[in-house]
Amino acid sequence: MTKFEPNKEWPLSSNSLAANEFLGVHRQQYLDLATAIIPPMTEEEIRWRFIFAILSTNSPFDATCVAYENLRLSTSSKSSPLRKRDIVSLLRSSKGNAGPVMYHNVKAKSILSLKVPTLTGGLEKWRTECVGKIHGLGIAKASFAICLLYPHWADFCCIDTHMWRFLTGNVASKGISPPQYRWAENEIATIAQRHGVAPFIAQWGIWDMMRGRTEDHAVLRPVPV
Repeated sequence: MTKFEPNKEWPLSSNSLAANEFLGVHRQQYLDLATAIIPPMTEEEIRWRFIFAILSTNSPFDATCVAYENLRLSTSSKSSPLRKRDIVSLLRSSKGNAGPVMYHNVKAKSILSLKVPTLTGGLEKWRTECVGKIHGLGIAKASFAICLLYPHWADFCCIDTHMWRFLTGNVASKGISPPQYRWAENEIATIAQRHGVAPFIAQWGIWDMMRGRTEDHAVLRPVPV
């Protein structure tokens, strides 16, 4: 059950019409996929969602999944905490069909120093705190991590280079400024609102539409107890 209700009156720009049609057909599929990845809200599982977001920075999605799975397996199988060189070695060996995980040293440092602020207010406030307090995490990946925890409830989404290219047709070679980020987020929210889904659900569908395949994020599904 989502908190979002369809509103067909919201206008769409011409470059969003394909996404609107795609979500009209696949809406329920992405609602179900999002529900399937919601984890138990333990401190450990929250931390792992942020680790996934860190790993995904400037890296192919399939390689990110490989790195995430390998890291979880290595962490659970060792009696002592992983050291930086262990994480770097693991990330270097994590490759997908589209290439390897990037920035091994930076990501290893971010993972080892990761302390996720406690959620004490709304998700927007939490996002701001995470951007300010977590090393190596900008607004896009902080949004991604929170959306992976609360896919039906977050009223923001991850505006990365793919979403920027979808919305503008341009490559964000100089990065995305805060005003540009808010504009892009509102564009995705406009599409989402028409279908009564959270912005992240719309973003997920749009990205799959762009790459021509469904990424079910199965690696993030909670393991049955």
